[in-house]
Amino acid sequence: MHVMKDYILFFVNAIIILLLVIYVNHTDRLIMKIKEDFGKSHDFKAYVERAHCELVSEGIIAIPGTRFHANHGEYINLLDENTVAFHRHWDGSAYTFSEKKLQPGEIFLFEIEKNDHDYSAGLTVGLAQLNPCDKFKLPSYMYSSDYVHNFGRFWLRYVSFTESNKPYQSVLGNDPHVVHTPMGSFNRSLLSNGKWNSQNNIGDSVSQPVGVGSRIGIMYNIVENSAEMHLIINGEDQGPRVRNIPYTNGSLHVMLDVYAKTQQVRIIQLYGGTDKVRTEVENKMKVLEEKLHKITDPAFSLDKPIDCTGIDVNHGSGVYTIYPKGIGSLRVYCDLETNNTGGGWTVFQHRENGDEDFYRKWTDYEKGFGNLQREFWLGNSKINAITAQGRYELMVLIQAFDSSKAHARYDHFKIGDATSNYTLYVGKYSGTAGNSLETNCHEQFTTKDVSQCAEREEAAWWFNECNICTLSNLNGKYLTRKHKSYGGIYWFTWKNSSTLLLKSTTMMMRSVK
Repeated sequence: MHVMKDYILFFVNAIIILLLVIYVNHTDRLIMKIKEDFGKSHDFKAYVERAHCELVSEGIIAIPGTRFHANHGEYINLLDENTVAFHRHWDGSAYTFSEKKLQPGEIFLFEIEKNDHDYSAGLTVGLAQLNPCDKFKLPSYMYSSDYVHNFGRFWLRYVSFTESNKPYQSVLGNDPHVVHTPMGSFNRSLLSNGKWNSQNNIGDSVSQPVGVGSRIGIMYNIVENSAEMHLIINGEDQGPRVRNIPYTNGSLHVMLDVYAKTQQVRIIQLYGGTDKVRTEVENKMKVLEEKLHKITDPAFSLDKPIDCTGIDVNHGSGVYTIYPKGIGSLRVYCDLETNNTGGGWTVFQHRENGDEDFYRKWTDYEKGFGNLQREFWLGNSKINAITAQGRYELMVLIQAFDSSKAHARYDHFKIGDATSNYTLYVGKYSGTAGNSLETNCHEQFTTKDVSQCAEREEAAWWFNECNICTLSNLNGKYLTRKHKSYGGIYWFTWKNSSTLLLKSTTMMMRSVK
């Protein structure tokens, strides 16, 4: 149970961070909803699909064009990249929704492409305050004799004829050629099909606008503290058909009941086409899944750790992602167990078997190299970025080939930036290994392409060019026995030995509260 709980919490935190980082226009309500939904399921693939559905629905992922939602009534088929809705069976369950929530002033326009002349009833259109990403159950039919239906979360209009209305100001404006909306402007001629006329539709007329070729638009505008829904039929605003819609209670989606006489409708694109929509959607889903799978830290949370002190020690030592200020994300090895010191150590150097070549040039040491789970140098630029965040301490662990161990601890540690050639600063020493960094403090980092000491020692270190070079060298050539008076990996002050070589070394830093 605890393993499953950790698994769930990990992916909950991972998806929330991903949303915050990638889709900065998020809403707290959406984030909490996604988190709540995943807590009810252990199906990761379904959760990714649900998260993507939520993001598209809220408009956070920008999908070009207007489409019907993938969730719909049992007897609806969606065609042509989900821009066509076909009712394949006469017996109800023909609801379909807009994929994205409708914005105030935005017009959702569709054209009737097929009718069944065996039926006289028209279709029902309107707004629904629900989330189509939910797999909810709707009644098979929604109709009433009063033409305007208010089902609490559904505000629907039964379209069969136009009505005379009291004077009102058209939401389409006065421009005879262009309609301007908050989502963009478009040619007014798009609101009606030039080929449509009542003579082509037996039994239909302008007063019964449900014939083939008829175009119907749905929109709402804000009036004081509520919304009014307008129907636009063949280019004419029919006025507010539903009033007092509490739009602030939740997102509004267009809802169509493609029922009875109406057999097939097609969305008319007013704000951009749907070419390559499927490819873009699939690509976005693929990117989302890849980013989720790359997040492997079980300690990943909303509080981005800037170093390993932000990682829960209960997760154990290992490779984690941290977020040092100014450089974004960084993979590091965190020692969360050493010497009962409380964990939180960010390791920046480790040697254990000589597999990694440490006799390298300046650029390698600046960027870093090696395998974080074996031998590596984190990189001077990264060490500088981490230690620039505040006060840090240093821990050095060393082990000889006879398995004896020692440590050196410094209460202050940092290295300067590139302009100082990553100068070393260490504070007060304590420990069992002796203070072999005494001659290295305030020295610049050097490599074989910039230093004689580095070339002689076959290493890269904070060498003292004017004196003894160094009392320590943890980046030297990996040797099992000393061939000459210098070189190899050593810490001179341990056992006061100039010949003792080290089998393994670890250098790590931790922020001091």
